Amino acid sequence: MLDALRARIEDRTAALGVAGLGYVGLPLAVEFARAGFRVTGIDPDEERVARVRRGESYIGDVRGEDLAALVGAGRLTAGTAWDVARALDALVICVPTPFNPNREPDLSFVCAAGEAIAGRLRPGQLVVLESTTYPGTTQEVLRPLLERSGLRVGRDFALAYSPERVDPGNAQYHVANTPKLVGGVTPLCTELAAALYETAVIKVLPVSSPRVAEMAKLLENIFRNVNIALVNELAMLCDRMDIDVWEVVEAAGTKPFGFMSFQPGPGVGGHCLGPDEWIYVRRGSEAGPQPLADLWDAGARGRPPVRAGRVELLPEPGLEVLGIDADGRVAWEPVACLTRRPHTGELVALTTTDGRTLVTTSEHPMLVLEDGALRVKLAATLAPGDRLPLFDGGAAPSMAPTDPRIDLIASLPRAQRARTRVRISGGSWRDHAGLLRRELGPVARDYVRGDYLPLERYLEFEAAGRLTVPHDRLVLWTGRGAGRASMPAVVSVTPDVARLVGYYLSGGRLTDDGSLRVRFAFRPDEAGCLEDLAGILDRLGVRHSTYKDRRRQALRVKISSSLFGAFLRDALRCGRNSHEMRVPGLLLGASESHRLALLAGLLRGDGEVWRRTGPRADRTGGRRYPHEDATAGAGYWTASPRLGREVVFLLQSLGFRATLFRRSTRPGLGLRIHGRRALERLRPLLADAKRERLARYRDAARRQRESRVFAGDGRFCSVGVAKIERRPGSDVVYSLEAVRTHTFAAGYGLFVHNCIPVDPVYLSWKAKEYDFYTNFVTLAAEVNANMPYFVVQKLLRVLARKGTPVLGSRVLLLGVAFKRNVADARNSPALKLLELLWRHGIDAAYHDPLIPALTVQGRRLESVPLTAEALAGADCVVIHTDHAAFRYDWILQHARLVFDTRNATRGVESGAERVVRL
Repeated sequence: MLDALRARIEDRTAALGVAGLGYVGLPLAVEFARAGFRVTGIDPDEERVARVRRGESYIGDVRGEDLAALVGAGRLTAGTAWDVARALDALVICVPTPFNPNREPDLSFVCAAGEAIAGRLRPGQLVVLESTTYPGTTQEVLRPLLERSGLRVGRDFALAYSPERVDPGNAQYHVANTPKLVGGVTPLCTELAAALYETAVIKVLPVSSPRVAEMAKLLENIFRNVNIALVNELAMLCDRMDIDVWEVVEAAGTKPFGFMSFQPGPGVGGHCLGPDEWIYVRRGSEAGPQPLADLWDAGARGRPPVRAGRVELLPEPGLEVLGIDADGRVAWEPVACLTRRPHTGELVALTTTDGRTLVTTSEHPMLVLEDGALRVKLAATLAPGDRLPLFDGGAAPSMAPTDPRIDLIASLPRAQRARTRVRISGGSWRDHAGLLRRELGPVARDYVRGDYLPLERYLEFEAAGRLTVPHDRLVLWTGRGAGRASMPAVVSVTPDVARLVGYYLSGGRLTDDGSLRVRFAFRPDEAGCLEDLAGILDRLGVRHSTYKDRRRQALRVKISSSLFGAFLRDALRCGRNSHEMRVPGLLLGASESHRLALLAGLLRGDGEVWRRTGPRADRTGGRRYPHEDATAGAGYWTASPRLGREVVFLLQSLGFRATLFRRSTRPGLGLRIHGRRALERLRPLLADAKRERLARYRDAARRQRESRVFAGDGRFCSVGVAKIERRPGSDVVYSLEAVRTHTFAAGYGLFVHNCIPVDPVYLSWKAKEYDFYTNFVTLAAEVNANMPYFVVQKLLRVLARKGTPVLGSRVLLLGVAFKRNVADARNSPALKLLELLWRHGIDAAYHDPLIPALTVQGRRLESVPLTAEALAGADCVVIHTDHAAFRYDWILQHARLVFDTRNATRGVESGAERVVRL
C-alpha cells in the first residue's frame, strides 16, 4: 500500500490534505496545488473556509489572484469536516501550538488533529506534522494517537515531521524556495515524505528521525531568540550608559564576517493551579494532601528560588507526587521543581458530579478520559460531561509493614521538658549512682533514692556523651501521687495507636490551661468503641478515667496527662479541636493495616451509617413502580476542611470511592460511601450499632447496587464534570514538574497534566527529562520576557521628564503585530505592554492597519483611526511594530512625543527632537 502511494505522489494523482489554513497551512496548500495536486484544506473556522472557497486570500504571503485561479481550476478547496480525511492519500498537519504570556504551550490542537485522523486512518496514507514543537512530539504524542486505529506506522501508514519555515512578510523567501527538512519514523516514512515535498519545494533535506527535525526547528528559533536577547540586554545597558544602541548595532553590522545584525525591540513575540489548591505529595515517610503555597514556602525557606523571567523555580524540592500513566498505572514519582509566577487573568473553577473542586488557570492542560484513553484539554475548553481521571488506589503511600516510631522527647516543648522526669524501663539509675554523685553532688542522693532523673539533666549528660541510654528504654513521668502520668519516651505507632488517633480526630478535644487534658466523647450506643479505646490506653500505660455526661448524653474518657497531650498535639500534630483536626502525615504514609485502623477510628467516632429497607414505589413517565427497597450508605462529616481533604485521600489510598458535599451554613466537608462492595469492606472496621446496620443491610439486600457517579474499566476511575465557572484571577499561581509521567493528582485526587513551556522554552522543558538544564536558553527567554517591563519603565521616565502625570495620561500604541507587515498579534509583546500600561493607570489604545480588533486580558479593543487628532491627543505615541504602511514623517509632524522602540524614524529630520528611542 505504501509503495503504491509513492507512485501516486510522483504522478500527482495523490489526494492531499492540509489541516490548518493559517499562515503556514494556506501557503503550503497553494504550493501543492500549483504542483498539480488536488488539495483539500481542513479548518474549524467557517469564515476562513468560506473565503478560501471564494478565492479570497486572508494571508499576506498568498496573492488573491493566485488563490482564486487554483480554486477556480478545482485544484484547491476547503471544508470544516474531518470525514474527507478517509479519501486523502497524504495529510499535513499545520495546526497552531500557541503559547500564552507565560510562554507555555497548548498541544491540544495537535492531539485533536491526531485523534480526528486516527478515527479515519486507512492503510497506505502518509501523515506529516509541521507544527513547531519539542523533540519527541511526533513519536511520543502523535504516533500513539494514530496507532489507536489498529494500524502500525511503517507497515500500514507513514508518519514524518517536517518543520515549517515560513517567514511571514518575507518577500524573498517563501514555501517553494526555502529548503525543507524531513524526518520520518522509519526510513520508508522519510522517503515518502521527502518525495511529497520534492514536488513543491526547491530542495528537500532528509534527516535521520523526527526528533532531529524537531530539534533543528527549535535551534533555528533559539538562534534568533538568543541573539535578540543579547541585543536587548545591550539596549538596556546602553540606555543606562546614555549610548545610542541603534548606532552601536549599525556600526557592528559593518563587519563583513563573524557578525549578524539583530535589532532590539520590546520583546520576542504558563498555566498553573490557583494559590489555594492542594496536591497529593509524599516526603520521606509522610504522605497526604498539601497546599501548593505551603510547599513553596517550605521549599523557599533557606534557599532563594531560581528566576527565569517572571517565573520562580525551586529545583529538586525533595517531594514526590502521585502520577498516572497512559495505561492507568498510578505511582509516586519525584518532583523536578516547583514553580511560582505572577498571574492576572481569569481562573477556571471546576466542580465534578461527586462534589470535587479544582481551580486552575484557563489554559492549564487537563487530563480527560475519552474512549478509554487519556487526552489533554485546556481547562477553559472542558464541558459538563467530560470525564476526569481520579485517584482510586493502586499506589500505596508506603510499602513499609513496620510500625512507625516517634521519639516523644524530641517533640516536647521546653517548658514541658523542665517538668518531666525520666526512668529506665527494665533498669535503674542506681546502676549509675557513682557517675551521678561525681557530676551532680549531694542532689544525686535524691535522684538515686527516687530512681529518676530530671529530663533536662539527662539530656545534658547525653549531649556531653557522659551517659547514654537508648530512648526506647526510657519512660517519661510527670506529676506526683494521684496526678502522676507516664508514657514511653519512644512510642511505637501500631495499628491500635492509629485507631486511637482516629477516635481523637473524630471525637476528641485537647485543652491547655497550664496542663494538657484530653477528652474523648462517644454516644451511649458506642460502648464498644469506649471499651476499645480504654484497652489501647492501658497498653500504652496511659492512666484515664471514664464517666457519663448526663447533660449531653455522652460517654466520656478523660486523660489528664501533659505527656499524652504533647504526643497528640506536638509529636503527631493532630490539632486541638474539631476545627483544627488533621491526620498525621506519618499515618497517611504508613502501611495499609495502619490506614485501615485509622479509618476505623474515624468512622466509629464521627461516621454515620444509614439503612433503608421495605416497600418503595418510584414514578417514571407518570407510572408507579413498586419494589422492595434495600439501600444503605456510610458518611462522615468534619468541621476541619483540612481533615476533610485528608480523609478523602485516606479513602482513595484504600480504594474507596466517596462523593463529597458541603453545607452552606457551616465550614467543613462531608462524604458519603455507597455500593454494596464498599460497604461490605467497611463493615469489619465499624463497631456497635453501625456494624449491626450494615450486617442487616447485607442480609436484606437481594441484588448488588453500585454507585453510578464513578466509572471504571479496570484501568481508570473517572468522574464527570458538572459545572465550570470563571473566577477573578489571583496575584500568583503555582505548579510543579513531575519527572516521568508529567502528571500529578490535585483537587481531591483529580489527575492533571504538568504545565509545559513552548517554542525555545520547549527545549528547556524537555531537557529536564534528561536531567539537563538549558541555562543559556532559559537566560535568553528571561531577558526577552523582561523587555516589556523595561519599555514601560523608560516610558514612565520620559513622561516624568516632560512633566506629564502618569495617572490618566494617554498613550497610543502604533502596531500590535508580533512582526512587521504581518496580520498576527499572537504572542506579541504589545499584549503585555498594554496590560502594564493599564496597571499604571495609563489610558492606552492602539492602531494597527492589519489588526482591526484585539482582546487583552478579557478586554476587547478596536484599532482607533490614525488621524492627526489622534496623534496630537496622545501624551506619547509608542511605535511598537514598524509596519511599512506607516508614514513616519507625517506621524512626527502631528505627535507631541514619540517613543520609537524599532528605530523606525531613523532618517526623519522634521520633528526628530520629539523622538525618544529605545
